[in-house]
Amino acid sequence: MSTCSLLWNTLQLCIYPGKDTTAALISETDDEEWYSSPSIPNVKICNVPFSEGGYGQVFHCKVYNVKFDWVAKQVHIRRDLHWHQFDRSAVEREVSVLERLNHPNIVKCYGCEFLDSVANIYLSFGGVSDLVTWSDSRRSYDSKARIHVMRQVVSAIEYLHSSSVVHGDIKLDNILITPRTDVVTLVDFGGCREVHRPVRLPVQRGTITYMAPELIRDASKAPAFASDMWSLGISYFAMCFKIFPFKFASVEDALYRKQLRRDSELRDIQSMLNEDDDQTHVLAGEMSVMNNVLKVHPMRRISARAAMHCLDEAD
Repeated sequence: MSTCSLLWNTLQLCIYPGKDTTAALISETDDEEWYSSPSIPNVKICNVPFSEGGYGQVFHCKVYNVKFDWVAKQVHIRRDLHWHQFDRSAVEREVSVLERLNHPNIVKCYGCEFLDSVANIYLSFGGVSDLVTWSDSRRSYDSKARIHVMRQVVSAIEYLHSSSVVHGDIKLDNILITPRTDVVTLVDFGGCREVHRPVRLPVQRGTITYMAPELIRDASKAPAFASDMWSLGISYFAMCFKIFPFKFASVEDALYRKQLRRDSELRDIQSMLNEDDDQTHVLAGEMSVMNNVLKVHPMRRISARAAMHCLDEAD
């Protein structure tokens, strides 16, 4: 069954259960900011993106008779024959992985449609803000609020790993948050992989600031559970201290390479930051998580389950 057919079946089940779907379409509107999906009935897409990045753009969607919000992640597929096949398979892999996942802190996927050189991936709306913005707010200085947020992130990662899925690009930008409730959603699975299915990646995936040392040293290495945990540690550190634990300009930066030859001395960094009264809010349990995932050797990093135990003790 095609991906487009899967989406249409989803729409039939969740929008008009037991009814003739052809009898009820989205009502026409004069609003020029919205257009109907070329191949999926009952879906309208906003012309103006509300988010964009290296993956493409994200647009709000209207779906008839659906109370929760959808978005369309639009990915441009390369026209070159060699890359066209890979990019389409990468989109299909992302959709396939997301469709079998079910966790309150992981974005939900309702299907995908391919339109010539563009793929529209239909997803749940995870929130209007991300942890980059949240980390700059006063809420991030509240240890209870911070642990509440990080517990959700770790829970999502633990679920992924137990499902044999590696995210591959965990960072503050890819963790959305809903104001007031502080409910988070892990998004952007464009670099994900299933550990039992080897995937040849033609270019290095992920974000260099958050990337594990073993992936930087060897671009042919695929992301793994341990590299996800390193990225979690970088994210947590940046959220707590408003800086990154390592300074570098590029992959070739000699200072960065030197730093990656040894385990990060987070206790020394913490002592330096604690000279400022504003930085004394970080709890010992939180530092334990960072200390135990920011290890240069992948085998020395703790699992997501162990990280959750550290957060339980910190609270």
